[in-house]
Amino acid sequence: MCGIAGYVSRSASRKPVERMVEAMHHRGPDDRGIWERSGGGAILGNCRLSIMDPSEAGHMPMSDPSGHVHITYNGELYGYLPLREELERAGHAFRSHTDTEVVLAAYSSIKSAVSCLIPETPKENCESEPRTFKGSKYL
Repeated sequence: MCGIAGYVSRSASRKPVERMVEAMHHRGPDDRGIWERSGGGAILGNCRLSIMDPSEAGHMPMSDPSGHVHITYNGELYGYLPLREELERAGHAFRSHTDTEVVLAAYSSIKSAVSCLIPETPKENCESEPRTFKGSKYL
């Protein structure tokens, strides 16, 4: 099972996350990664046990294609293949065969619709018909 670590603070330092990742090496001996937010404030770490996709494409922490959304993930999204197929039909292209990337794509698909539910969101930034998976048994 993978190991995850993170640190969120205005003065976030990479060193504590590096130590956390090193301490969890036995949980994910196949790969390690650290992502640090440009400008500081947030750091994610991961020790990866490569099961779904042992290639470099499954490296974590993982970002979406825009580079704005990042995830480090421990677990398994059971039944992710039908959701992946649904997201592909909606236009998402995948770089890996991981369930983690499916979580990122699902989030990207619904984040604009979710943010438009927040009263402070300027409505001109919202689609009149937000992309959602109406009728989807997955989202």
